[in-house]
Amino acid sequence: MKSSKLWVASVALLVSVFTTTVSRSDDPTSSDGWTKAQLIECRQWAAYYWAWRDTGQIPSGAEEFNFTFEVGKGFNPLLPTIYLFTQLYAGQLSVDYSILDLINDDPDVYLTFRHHSLTGVVITTFDSPATVRHMNMIALATTDEISMDCDATEYEFPDDGVILDVTGNSLISNILVNKKIHICPNDPGNELPPDDPFATELRHTLNASNLSSISSQGGCTPPDSMWPWGQPGFRCDNFAEELRNYIHHNLAARYPNMKLRYLLLQWPSGGHAMNLVELDGKFYLIDTMTGQVFGPSLTVEHLISQAWKVLKSDEYENTDPLIHWSVESPRPRTLKNCAPWYTDAERRQQIKDCLGITDDSQYLPDDF
Repeated sequence: MKSSKLWVASVALLVSVFTTTVSRSDDPTSSDGWTKAQLIECRQWAAYYWAWRDTGQIPSGAEEFNFTFEVGKGFNPLLPTIYLFTQLYAGQLSVDYSILDLINDDPDVYLTFRHHSLTGVVITTFDSPATVRHMNMIALATTDEISMDCDATEYEFPDDGVILDVTGNSLISNILVNKKIHICPNDPGNELPPDDPFATELRHTLNASNLSSISSQGGCTPPDSMWPWGQPGFRCDNFAEELRNYIHHNLAARYPNMKLRYLLLQWPSGGHAMNLVELDGKFYLIDTMTGQVFGPSLTVEHLISQAWKVLKSDEYENTDPLIHWSVESPRPRTLKNCAPWYTDAERRQQIKDCLGITDDSQYLPDDF
């Protein structure tokens, strides 16, 4: 077992929540979920990745590796594991505490997370609440009953062999996440009247940031490197993070009760980050890249329905993903592919040039 300092360092990349680009591409899952070949390639990527995390050296073959199936620019090869473990440990998670926080805090969960990303085998112990959910997944995989709950997910075992075992205090399986039954949510229709002073102020703040005006300029939005040792890009998660910092610097003193976090819309081939703002029981959603502000709303669910409508619009031309979900998060990404954009001098200067500014302090986190 690694010392706490070492294993926390090993998962430092996992303490932020989703980097990706919304782009038009085929979902890398078939109608039946991930294919065997696709999962094998994701596990090969994971092997390179963890080797690099352990040694700090780029492993042989990593730089030449390419996926043979089409993926979005923000495709996250660890997503099959992130998604499964989010469900396994749902009882220990919250809006402000994701599976990646739990991995950071619990070395046993970290080790099983890593093991699953490499092998597809999940292990839970009988003293863990995750085992109850693990058993439920197995039960669902072995029944013909289909749930029409729009948030329901199907589970299955691989066609080429089932792993199901109890060894000592551990339940072991190779359960797979399958597709959602029904794309949702439908619009709950509980939006409040739009003539809201704070919504107007959010729009003015977004316009003053100039972020939306540069989102269509190709040179201002370079893609993220697939590899964590590459140069950082600047995509939707960076736009959302910059706007969050800008709102904080400009409005927090006047609105001390304001809460700033992110809404992450996710699917296997990509995802999208938006800004979620809460003030006095009302919720607001901002898509920085298109300049749209939604709200106020009494529920986040209503804003989620608005967000999915945006992604199906002409601005993004996104196909409907079979497996999809949304997450409220204190961070704008699930996987940090490389260092933050503002730590790279070339990228930081490029963004300042795009914004037409010389001082970018209002766009940076307080602790930088």
